[in-house]
Parts: sequence; C-alpha cells; structure tokens
Amino acid sequence: MLTDNQGGGQSDGRLEDDHKILFESIDDGLCVIEVLFDDENQPYDYRFLRANPAFVRQTGLTDAIGKQIRHLAPAHESSWYEIYGKIALTGEPARFEHQADALGRWYEVYAFRVGRPEERQVAVLFRDIKEKKEAAAALRRSEARNRALVSASSDVVYELSRDWEEMRQLDGRGFLADIDAPTVRWLDLFVFPEDQAAIRVAIQQAISERKPFELEHRVRRADGSEGWTLSRAIPVFNDEGEIAEWFGMASDITDRVKAREQQKLLNTELGHRLKNLLALVQSIASQTFKQSASLDEAAASYVSRLSSLGRATDFLTETAWGETSLHRIAEAGLTSVIDFENRVDISGPPIELAAQQALMLTLALHELATNSVKYGALSHDGGSVVLGWSLADDKSGFVLRWRERSSVPVEAPEREGFGTKLITRLLPSAFGGETSLVYERSGLFFEFRAPLVRPVP
Repeated sequence: MLTDNQGGGQSDGRLEDDHKILFESIDDGLCVIEVLFDDENQPYDYRFLRANPAFVRQTGLTDAIGKQIRHLAPAHESSWYEIYGKIALTGEPARFEHQADALGRWYEVYAFRVGRPEERQVAVLFRDIKEKKEAAAALRRSEARNRALVSASSDVVYELSRDWEEMRQLDGRGFLADIDAPTVRWLDLFVFPEDQAAIRVAIQQAISERKPFELEHRVRRADGSEGWTLSRAIPVFNDEGEIAEWFGMASDITDRVKAREQQKLLNTELGHRLKNLLALVQSIASQTFKQSASLDEAAASYVSRLSSLGRATDFLTETAWGETSLHRIAEAGLTSVIDFENRVDISGPPIELAAQQALMLTLALHELATNSVKYGALSHDGGSVVLGWSLADDKSGFVLRWRERSSVPVEAPEREGFGTKLITRLLPSAFGGETSLVYERSGLFFEFRAPLVRPVP
C-alpha cells in the first residue's frame, strides 16, 4: 500500500519494488498526484505522477503521466482541487464519493498524502461507481412505483371513522374476517392485546399530523391464527379541510416476516462462517510473510494461496456453504498452480465434505502442488502425480493419497515451512484425522485418513 514517507515510511521506489504485484493487479484505480497551488496557496490543478494499469479503465484517460488534469479534462470540477489540496496541506486522509461530470463518472475515493509535506503529493485509490449510482436511482424509482401499486391493489380494504373509533367496513379477502356493519370492537377483533398500545400510538400520530397511517404489525387472521400485515390508510378530507374518514388497504406479509426471521438466522450463520474464513486468511498471511525469504516471495505465495481459497469459496457459495465434492476441492487446490489435467491423474468416488473441511483440504492440495512444481515430480518434464481417494470399508471415512513419480531423487526439506505445518498439523486437526508424509526416492508420498461428517449411504 502507499504510505506517507514521514515517520520512516517506505519510499516510492521501495513501494514499487515491494508491492508491484498488488499495484498492477488490483481492479481499483490507483494514482499519485502532485497538487499545484497558486501564489495565494490555493489549489488550482494537479499533475499525475504515477498510475496503475486500472487507471485508464477507471478514468478513460490515456497517456496521463506527467500531465495536468486541466489539460486532460478542462471542465473537471474545481471541488476536486479543493479536496486534494486540503489533503496535501493537512495530511488528513479522506474517504468520499464524488461526481466527475467532465469524465462522465461517479467515484468512490480514498485519498491520503504521501511523500514529504512540501512535495504536495496525494495518493488516490478510486473506483467508478456510476453504474451503482444509476442502479440505486433506478431502484428508488422502482420502489416508488411498487409502493403506488401496493397502495392501489392490497388485498384487504377497509374504511374507518375520522377518529378511528369505528370501523365501518372491511373486506378481508379471506385473510381477515369481514366486517359488513359498523363496529367499535375492530381492534379487539383483529389485534392481539399486547400489540394494541403500539398501534394506538401510530394511529394518534397519523391523526395529529394529518398524514397517511402506515404500520407493519401482527393480526389475528380469519382462522384465528397469528399473521402479519402491512397496513396503510390515507385521510379523506371534507370541503372544510377536516378529516372526514380514513380509507385503508392492507397486505398479508406473513410469509415475508417469516422469511425475514429465517434470513436473520442465515445471516447469523453466515457471519460465523465469515469469521472462520477471515481467521483462516489471517493465519495464511501471518505464516506466509513470517516464513518467506523476501517480500516478493511472500506476496507471490500469498496471492497463490488466496487464489485457491477463492476458488473453494466459489464452490461453497454455489451450495450455500453446505457440502461440496472432493473432485471440486481438488480442482480448486490445483488450478492456480499447474495445468493439472496433463500432469496429475485424479480419481476417486463421489465424496462430499463440510465447508471448513473443504477449505482446509483445498489449501493442503495447493501446498502439495506448489511444492511439487518447485522441488518435486512436477518440477521437470518427466514427472507426474497420482491423486486418488477411496472410502473406508464402512463408508464412515475416506483415505486420500498423493503419490509423486519422479526420475529425480527428492529429499525432505531442511526446515518445516507453512505448507508442511498445514498438511501435517492443521489439516488433520480440521478433520479429526491423521496424515503421513514420506519423502521416497521416487518422489513424495502423502496419505490422509479422516472420518466423514455424514457417512456415504
């Protein structure tokens, strides 16, 4: 990441060397600008000093390095100069959304000062969110149309006196009991005692403000069971401008409320799974950067490991983080490392693994493939790998084997790296299983035995 050089931070040259992969691969635009000030120390322009490949896609500006924005986009809003000028002068970073009409875009921006204060340089990380803004506006228009449609076509129709004391008529359409004659007992008929106070408060507010009544609340349905409704009533005024009566409509939203409660449960479960995933990512980062010989090596390993993890999460997302097949796990673990279809022979019966187990086994296979490409059978043309698995006799567990066939002798590493630790410690811990890792002359042999969460029928 770009950091201010004050306080012993990295220099721009060090930045380019240490974070080249990140700088060039992110989808967001990233540039460093020099803010230009006039004699009164007021910002009036800025010059592009450095930009990543995504800059052109995010701005539409080509050949911008060394040029000023006024030259590239003469109509660019002056508010941009003021924002960046303040950051350059104060050193206070800013996160904001702002329109750039001259470029025909909307941006989400995080900007912060870099370099020495007198250099007036600002790093800008940005993303074009015009499509998101347009989608949000379209959504608002759609919601307005939907509200109008609901107001005109709700199932239940009712009519109330000016003070809501008497319900004159209600057509329940099978959801609520019909009222064919005026009654003052409507609240007891349709609303549970513990909910009546809140509904009376909403009614009094609508009457006092002379505005539509709208409330989502429980109701007693025609069959006596509990239901939920979204009720909306509008005041009808007489010639003197006083409320004469209320006309309302209500929708049966019982299924929607139940779905919302279910969604809360799902969100809670998703939050738990995300915490576990973030903990795993944090562990990968910690071990990778701790055990790598250089920052470049660490970055490459980290990106590769996250790529495999990302493929595994894609598969899990397709199954709503349920079980996923071992075949797909193998694909996720190997794809980011090698063209496994020509070098690795994969076979085994259909086996489904739980989400956390799938993530861990994906990383383990990734580490095996990476090690083989660097030091083992896949490091030369003549080598190959056989990856296979089978069910235990009682189908309550499985055995997975990775056997390398190499014409070049292999030796055990002098020190235990993150990959070895993951394979021999973390993987068996995640499954409650056991592993065996042997460096034979013909190549590495790995065996993993583990129980299944749900035995194969």
